[in-house]
Amino acid sequence: MNLAGNTLNKTGDGTIAINNILAIGGGMLNCNQGTCSGSGQISGDVNNSGGTISPGNSPGVMDVSGDFNQGENGTLSIELAGTTVGEQYDLLSIGGTADLQGTLSLVLLDGFQPSVGDSFDILEFGSLSGGFERIDLPALAGGLSWDLGQLYESGTVTVVPEPTTMGLLVWAFACLAWSRMSPGPGTSPQLRPTM
Repeated sequence: MNLAGNTLNKTGDGTIAINNILAIGGGMLNCNQGTCSGSGQISGDVNNSGGTISPGNSPGVMDVSGDFNQGENGTLSIELAGTTVGEQYDLLSIGGTADLQGTLSLVLLDGFQPSVGDSFDILEFGSLSGGFERIDLPALAGGLSWDLGQLYESGTVTVVPEPTTMGLLVWAFACLAWSRMSPGPGTSPQLRPTM
């Protein structure tokens, strides 16, 4: 489909799936309501003013060659069902600028439970401005949490141990190291001359 410079407005509660090439030609795809999904290529700009952008067809990659703007009422929904990008989890690839507001929602599919160290490259962008106002994260197994430290750098989210778990591990290793260095009962510490 070629918009020839016109704007395609998605309204209503339904879903539009873009699975081929949508040539914008100077126009824009405006997702006002409902869901804009698919594993196609949008050769132009996308504005998510109040709908939901859901890359792929559970899951997949949506490729936007131009700019991507998400307003405060928009949602980017990313599905995770494994650790292989495009096949088991979603990616929104933006060739231009990603101007982010609104909500990022991560959704686990098919009983998938991420493990420590699992990393998901959910966003690619040429440049970035703004940031999500709300991030909805699914619950993880006990002792695990989400690390969003690289979300606005490389578009990556990672599963890490919970801070309390990490603190206990550091404390345990410190105690173990101290017990190995300290002398046992009834022995005197060995003194080494200093230079």
